[in-house]
Amino acid sequence: MEGGSGGDSQQFGKMVVESKFRRKRRRGRTTMILASTTDTEGMMDQEEEEEEEEDQPADVLEDRKHQPADVLEDRKHRDGSIYRGTDYWSIYYRIADTNETPLKPMMLSDPTTDCRPNWSGCIVHSGCSMLQIFSLKLVSMAAPAIGDGPIQVYGFMAVRDHMDCLRNYVFNRGRDKPFIVNLSDPFILLSGPKRGIGMETPALLEYDIRIKRGDGEDDDLQLIDGAATISKTELPPPYAQAYTRRIAGDYGSVNISLALLHNAIEATMHIQITEVRGSGGFDMSMACRVGQIPDEIKLFESVAIAKPCQLNKRFVLAIVKHGILVLDLKVKRSGASEEEEPVCMLRGLKAKAHGQVILPVIFDCATILVSVHWSNLPAPISYCHHTGFKYYNELVVPWSIALNLTYPETLTPYNFEGPKYIIWGDAQRLDLCYVKKRTDQYLELCYNASTNIVERHLDDGDFVLFNRQPSLHKMYIMGHRIKIMPYSTFHLNLFATSPYNAVFDEDKMNMHVPQSFDGDEMNMH
Repeated sequence: MEGGSGGDSQQFGKMVVESKFRRKRRRGRTTMILASTTDTEGMMDQEEEEEEEEDQPADVLEDRKHQPADVLEDRKHRDGSIYRGTDYWSIYYRIADTNETPLKPMMLSDPTTDCRPNWSGCIVHSGCSMLQIFSLKLVSMAAPAIGDGPIQVYGFMAVRDHMDCLRNYVFNRGRDKPFIVNLSDPFILLSGPKRGIGMETPALLEYDIRIKRGDGEDDDLQLIDGAATISKTELPPPYAQAYTRRIAGDYGSVNISLALLHNAIEATMHIQITEVRGSGGFDMSMACRVGQIPDEIKLFESVAIAKPCQLNKRFVLAIVKHGILVLDLKVKRSGASEEEEPVCMLRGLKAKAHGQVILPVIFDCATILVSVHWSNLPAPISYCHHTGFKYYNELVVPWSIALNLTYPETLTPYNFEGPKYIIWGDAQRLDLCYVKKRTDQYLELCYNASTNIVERHLDDGDFVLFNRQPSLHKMYIMGHRIKIMPYSTFHLNLFATSPYNAVFDEDKMNMHVPQSFDGDEMNMH
């Protein structure tokens, strides 16, 4: 019996090898791929897909990297048609709202009370899918657009994501201050984004860029105008590279280089020149690379520095968590000859979930401080904006219930800012700062002298268990993050109703609050 089983496995392995060999040969490849007799069919299929990915010709991979953008048809800013749309993209991303996103970077740069087990090794604020734009490049310019000199472009390009669906500008210039593009280096310097770009859902790229030609706006040429979508399916693996999407216009095209980063965090950089040595100052340029992607992100070029100052612009990037952020600084003394090469210096920083890193870069002519703040995006965020929920697992709890339930909080030097008072039912308040003895009778009511525990009321962001009875399957009890509001009933995100089979017809739900750190940790994950 054992011998027969072994022979069957060997025969099965041989059949797989021959089958794979024939398929490879039909594609013009004659190298046999050996398969282990103990591999399962799923593992073999996965290996075959990876090998097919590696065996694709270079021109096929290059064509996949350079594709036209998925442009929304008949959507223009100049005629107002983009604001009158009634399709999914117009409603979901609220294109008619032209306001800039009010969200700022570094929202979770400082550690929070939600960090578990600690802020340096936080596993709660994990990275999310983010979009990084590397460059904008003018290509296929028509003769009327080129003219006799450099090309002056103005307008905007913004990304709308699931964070708040408002404009997050990556390029924004007025007609009075256009960006000058030389044909020898046809790149448009990015002026954004203002914050990290989330890619938990497809993003919308909105743009209206024109070429300045005369004294009036009527003489200008329209370069590109409209909107395009960016989704994960359009940026296939391998993810450790940038893809190019071309947006065609009447007088030329714009190539946008971008990459999808998984488990990514936000890096915000501030540049400060603390010391300038010598007379005449210097010119400084800076670029960076994120992780293993070789494409360069130009932050600024040839900025003249004459005295110590701080650049009034911050640079926001996306980088894979624990990846390396490579900084490339170039300095050249003012008045130096063109043949003199600038002094280049490379520095690398490892991305973290929280915190700040200050990196001094010392040149002969100056000392530069590069401050980098690491932060996570507040993800995941609800996809339905009309519900008012911030998180897809958010549960709105009435004040009356939140004041009746408590959670045992252990007092430490790091959270003592929270419990300061004991408030009685008749509005009398006992200040914990003035309780000197642990044997005090007031203190014993809400303070355990042996373990230093204070029973506090529920607060926004606490995790609870939500249950509908009778529990017909395991999804009838799930964990939720609570939001306390002045209502009389529970409010639940529509995305979480299907497991409960909740139809909002006075369904009875039970909420359970964990009473230990272990229970809270299990509920959180």
